[in-house]
Amino acid sequence: MTHYLILLVNHNFVKGLTTLPLGRFDAFVDKPKIQDPNLAKAFNVATLAAQRSREVLSKYLGNLSDIKSKGLQGYDGLVSEADTASEIIICETLRENFPDYDILGEEGGLSQVTDSKSEGLWLIDPLDGTTNFIHEYPFFGVSIGLQLHGEMAVGVVDVPPLDRVYAAARGHGAYLNGKKLKVRETLKFSESLLATGFVVKPDVDLDKQMQVFKEMVQCVRGVRRSGAAAVELCLVAEGVLDGFWEFGLQPWDTAAGSLLIEEAGGIVSNDKGEHYTPFEEVIVAGSKLTHEHLIKYTK
Repeated sequence: MTHYLILLVNHNFVKGLTTLPLGRFDAFVDKPKIQDPNLAKAFNVATLAAQRSREVLSKYLGNLSDIKSKGLQGYDGLVSEADTASEIIICETLRENFPDYDILGEEGGLSQVTDSKSEGLWLIDPLDGTTNFIHEYPFFGVSIGLQLHGEMAVGVVDVPPLDRVYAAARGHGAYLNGKKLKVRETLKFSESLLATGFVVKPDVDLDKQMQVFKEMVQCVRGVRRSGAAAVELCLVAEGVLDGFWEFGLQPWDTAAGSLLIEEAGGIVSNDKGEHYTPFEEVIVAGSKLTHEHLIKYTK
């Protein structure tokens, strides 16, 4: 799919951005046709929040002045004023429309919640791929997911550098800029293109991560590591990537993307092959065949 050469040749597009294009949002809002009014409202509000976040991020791209490490040892990555401003506008949009729903965001909101008391819980990553954004590496996005009664119901991931809006509603399919998505059914695992990431934290076994990577890279066509899990999950839903796995991710990293893959016909589980929720420590995702093979290595 040659349109992905934008990651290599269109760096000037990112470097020169002042206003990110909004037409994709306008074209997308009418799809899919959701009958349930609450679900339809949540879908549209999540899309609106992503649009507003894109506007905020465009102002900071290439213009950052306050970059900090999170955590005493920096294990939790970087945070910039772009992350904070994006989360503020997303939370404002969500609270305006769903004041009774809880919000779990990477930079604030509820802290490490595993059981929200509200019927609805928003899980948001205001800037997935902060390090990429800081370095103006054109692979980052905004992820907004809604969990209703403990089940993912809505997922929206905006990828500004590619002008791509991925969105899904439970039972209504997954879409990219209004076009319905389907995972790729790879016939041979050896022909798979996969993606992963590495988490460097005291409580996550780096040796195991590297061992799984070593085994995987020897039996598939290739493994990519781009530093934005939410976006890579979208590429699985789109059929560009065949599968994804990673250890130690946070709920906001996978909430929206996991729903997109399921709604595109893929399978998402933990490392034991069990039902996946964003609060699992390991995510394994892909088409049926790819997922079956991935599980063998991640257990």
